Amino acid sequence: MHTRMLLHLLVTAVFLMFTGHVLAQQPDDEPLESPSILPITPGSTVQDTITEAVIFDWWLVTVREGDTVQVTMTGQDGLAPLLGILDPEQNLVERSADGNPNDTVTMSYTAATTGEYRIVATRTGNADGTTVGPYTLSVDVRGVAPTPEPDPYREVIFDCNGEDVPNALVIEFEDDPDQATFVSLSVYGLDGFQPAVRTTLRFDFEPFFDQFCETGEGAGPGVGLGDRLTMPGEDPLTLEGSVPKVNFENISQFGIMQLNIAALNETSGRYVIVIDGLTIGPDGDRDLMQLGLGPLAQEAGFTIYQVGSKSTRLDPNIQEINADIQILRECDDAGAFECEDVPTIDGFEWFSSELETTVDGGRFDAGLRFEPGSPDMQSVLFGSFDGRTSGDYTVVIVGEFPPRE
Repeated sequence: MHTRMLLHLLVTAVFLMFTGHVLAQQPDDEPLESPSILPITPGSTVQDTITEAVIFDWWLVTVREGDTVQVTMTGQDGLAPLLGILDPEQNLVERSADGNPNDTVTMSYTAATTGEYRIVATRTGNADGTTVGPYTLSVDVRGVAPTPEPDPYREVIFDCNGEDVPNALVIEFEDDPDQATFVSLSVYGLDGFQPAVRTTLRFDFEPFFDQFCETGEGAGPGVGLGDRLTMPGEDPLTLEGSVPKVNFENISQFGIMQLNIAALNETSGRYVIVIDGLTIGPDGDRDLMQLGLGPLAQEAGFTIYQVGSKSTRLDPNIQEINADIQILRECDDAGAFECEDVPTIDGFEWFSSELETTVDGGRFDAGLRFEPGSPDMQSVLFGSFDGRTSGDYTVVIVGEFPPRE
């Protein structure tokens, strides 16, 4: 389907719910732009622009049942702002009053269900409106009661089945309606590193944590036996022992998932994390993941890759963003063009003997390198180039835990 037709159908589907009017086709000589379809962090403010080519933006926010979403939008340079909110099924559930040029409008909605809601920023009149211009939008989410969250402060050492282990890397991500129902995580140690992975889950249907720690030994005899791992430029490695693995089934029931990668027996060396079963949906879908080095791993950085499935059309694209959803840097092809400083993943191969799944890295896969020394969590968006393709992908993270003095 042509991009112009796809955008027209997308706009029509959203704003028929606002006004019941059928949208007119964009003039052939008018430049086509892409709407913003990005997550927004509660408590933050973002900026964008409504134009004649793109008359709406979507801002994505995940809330729990009973939470109240408060949204404020201010038009500038003549824009008359209008707000709406779509529930997880993309039904219009609330809208603001029509704004006047350079006006401020507000909207408040109490979530009937838990999930990802879409805040629609547009103009008064929608397709029949005439105003254009920049705008600012802020979102606040207030819960009916405090909800436990994974500790944002990375522990130096934590308990793993009775053994104290140093924290190497923290990974956090949330459930996504576009994801498959089964996601697997495997952690491999190289050069002497013995990995462990602690998983913390927050279930959406009950406010409590389920926490457990997996090691190669704890995974059970034979788990990961026969897995093959080939790093670019290195000889293939066939695993002869057990590998710490975590499988997420029915992933839509979870809220935040936090993974802590740690070093058993005070070992050092490289680690390779493979998260398989992820999906980029259509219409500019992006997945958010946050990562941070453990306090004792600050001397070593890590590289994260998005490897597209060869059976889909996905053209992987990675962006690093800040708290205001501003793009700090972007990579489409690791090792080429603007990503020459990121080692290519071409030549990488992973085979899971348990799942009978093979993942092959290529020169068109995306990647970002995070240098040592950053104490902050890093926010990464996975998507596709220009939001035009969709399909399955695998996240591969390569890092190192330095020797302890």
